[in-house]
Amino acid sequence: MANVTVDLSGFEDLLKKTQELQNNISSLNEEITDNLAQHYLAEAIANTPVGQLQISPDGKYRSESEHMRRSWEAERINDTTVKVQNTASYASYVNDGHRQKPGRFIPVLGKRLTKSFVKGLHMQEKAEAATRRASDKIMKNALDDYLSTWSK
Repeated sequence: MANVTVDLSGFEDLLKKTQELQNNISSLNEEITDNLAQHYLAEAIANTPVGQLQISPDGKYRSESEHMRRSWEAERINDTTVKVQNTASYASYVNDGHRQKPGRFIPVLGKRLTKSFVKGLHMQEKAEAATRRASDKIMKNALDDYLSTWSK
């Protein structure tokens, strides 16, 4: 009979590493959701319009604002959820579009409204689509970074 010995120490190391992955899954989830939220914010900010310098004819009103662009924020809800929103009160009107009354005089513009509906710019939808396209790469990179620590 042959004398056979089997060394299972490699499997024990693998078991320890997989247990470590399971213990650190929340930190991996947080890293992935942070990266996804950062990508979403970057796309949303890039697609958000900036106000142009406009002075009313009487010089009383002046408008040049990046308020809506600076109003994007992300808030962590839990380790798998980040809430991204724009806190500007008028952001939904710019994103989705809005009705207006033709003929109404707007002092800041120095003219009357001509259209009954202004189309939205869909900043949120564009950011969501870009984040969905990049999500596989973002998750793969985060997982690869985490798994690269296994060989050390």
